[in-house]
Amino acid sequence: MVVLPCAVVLAATVSAVVLNEILYDPPGPDGDSEYVELFNPTDRPVPLDGVELWFLNAGEAADAKRVWSAAAGTVLAAGGFRVIGEEAVAEADETTRLDLQNGPDALELRRDGQRLDAVAWGEEAAAGGEGRAAVDASGAPLGRVPDGRDTDDNAIDLVVLPRPTPGGANLPAVWFDPISTDWDPAWRADPGPLHWTVRWVARGWTDTQEALLRADTAERAVRADRGDTVVVAVTLSLGAGPHARTVEAAASDPAFARIDTSRVWVGPAPVRLTEVQARPRSDEPEWVELIADEATDLADWRLADDGRARRIGEGAVAAAGERLVLAADPAALVRVHEIDPSVVVVRPEEGWPTLNDGRSGDPSPADEVRLLDARGRVVDRVVYARTDLGSRGESLQRTSVVAGGRFRWMRAAGPPTPGGSHPLESFRPEDPVLTVGPDPFSPDGDARDDLLQIVLEAPGEEPVAEIRDLWGERVLVLEGAVGPGRAHWQWDGTDAEGDPVPVGAYVVYVRADAARGAERAWRRIVGLGRR
Repeated sequence: MVVLPCAVVLAATVSAVVLNEILYDPPGPDGDSEYVELFNPTDRPVPLDGVELWFLNAGEAADAKRVWSAAAGTVLAAGGFRVIGEEAVAEADETTRLDLQNGPDALELRRDGQRLDAVAWGEEAAAGGEGRAAVDASGAPLGRVPDGRDTDDNAIDLVVLPRPTPGGANLPAVWFDPISTDWDPAWRADPGPLHWTVRWVARGWTDTQEALLRADTAERAVRADRGDTVVVAVTLSLGAGPHARTVEAAASDPAFARIDTSRVWVGPAPVRLTEVQARPRSDEPEWVELIADEATDLADWRLADDGRARRIGEGAVAAAGERLVLAADPAALVRVHEIDPSVVVVRPEEGWPTLNDGRSGDPSPADEVRLLDARGRVVDRVVYARTDLGSRGESLQRTSVVAGGRFRWMRAAGPPTPGGSHPLESFRPEDPVLTVGPDPFSPDGDARDDLLQIVLEAPGEEPVAEIRDLWGERVLVLEGAVGPGRAHWQWDGTDAEGDPVPVGAYVVYVRADAARGAERAWRRIVGLGRR
């Protein structure tokens, strides 16, 4: 048996310690957040007496600076981590000034002038380190995967980590990380089914990973290769109001387990869209109108088109029962429409989401307007096609009809009314089956009673509305908003060719198929005049 001197045994033990994780370029301003993590991969504690950390600018030993040295008696536990960090690193075991750079640079761990470990980053040609340099990790940490891996080639041993893990494992063997949740539809106007899709990525370091994934009450045992995405889809039937569902990460290391919350809103929210101008006149900006059932500060709410959501910002405060207008150019909107000074008109602080009006003849959706609350939930939404918009200067207004989980929108019954009530929302059905009004109406373009409103309650299957003269001849078949519980049409006093009809009395004729197949029909006589 050969007995080695104590110093030789100590040196061999210290040489197992590695530079395990490095954050040299924190995201955003550095803010004293740099750190270096040491790791002892052995099954016995390691004394760190005399161990020093050196920064090599451009990887050159001639331009080296000592940034840390272990205090006498410092011991790194078996399988343990030690974090050397700047002041803002809460997990730091020791605090020092590092002032690392983005590379090509290097770090060396030394004892008595001998190199114990080294890491270079920034480019393959960088001096210092072991083997090839690790990739540049701008805004993210570099770390060994698995912890302690040391093939003497930095390019193989260290990878860009998905998140900082000072004082803990860089990656677990198994880790299914939830990356996104989607609701379809993102919001619906009435209670009913929503499709919820959750996605995880297998980020653990083993080649093949198995876990039990949980999305709310749904569970699924999965097996995936490293880097693969796993999708779980669930259909939920939800009532009106806000809803939250949980999504769990699955990992072999408890430190990587977490629970995320996915939120969705069903039914009308306390603040909702009432009017949209997506095809303005040449002197008019785009705008949308909101109404609040309760006082709400909309600073952290967002307005979105089919793309990015933009924060509304300070000053957007809606009083209970009041309206607020969001506009691309508030001054121009106030000038064109002479809006009451008491109405709040603002431009979203993160910019205006330009509303597309589609291509000529294209029936597909041109764009959409979404309203998101401070928690990121879509709380109202209108999707429109080019054919929904009409002529320049005509706005879209909400009706009370719900179909396919959405409120139906129709062209404005007269000029736009930013900041004020509009006829479509002020017209309320009175008859338990069919309501027609105002009677008489006067389609003469003066914004007073210009459109005849027709509402059928409980319409059954595919109701049809027609305008006939007193001799029973058809004048026009109306197009409207048809939902399962209500249908809504409007008539502007023109015939099938778009020509104004003569002043006089006309018959509103509505028919619908009952559940058993029999046809039901309703008739109302209404007067048409012009001032």
